[in-house]
Amino acid sequence: MRPPIDGTEIRRKVDEFQDQFLQQSSTVESQNSKAAIVCLVCGILSVVGFGFIGLFIVGIIAGILALSKINKSGGTLGGKGLAIAGLILNGFSVLVTIVFYIFFLSGVLFYMNSAHPGKNTGTNVVAPAR
Repeated sequence: MRPPIDGTEIRRKVDEFQDQFLQQSSTVESQNSKAAIVCLVCGILSVVGFGFIGLFIVGIIAGILALSKINKSGGTLGGKGLAIAGLILNGFSVLVTIVFYIFFLSGVLFYMNSAHPGKNTGTNVVAPAR
C-alpha cells in the first residue's frame, strides 16, 4: 500500500522546480539579430544621404533575412522592431532616390533641349526669311 501523500512535500517540490525554471529562463536572453542591426544602420545612412550609392539595397536584403531568421527562431532571436524600422527607412530612401533621379534626368533633358534647340529633336531651326 502507498504511503499517504503529504501536501507540504508536494508544494515544496513544486516551489523548488519553479525556482529552478525561473533561474534558467532569466539567464537566457534573446540577442538581437545582426542582420536587423545592419538593416537599421543601412537605413539610417541611406536616409542621411548615402542612399545614392545603393546602400539601401544591402539594407533591404539584410532586413528580409533578419525577419525570416527572427520568425524561425521561436523567440530566441530578437530585433524584429529594428528590422522593420530599417526596412521602412530603406524603403523611404528608395523612393527619395527614384524621385531625385526623375527630377535630375528631366532637368538634364530640359537643359539639353533649351541649350541646343532642334539638335536633339531631329528638326533644324531655320531663321525666317527677310
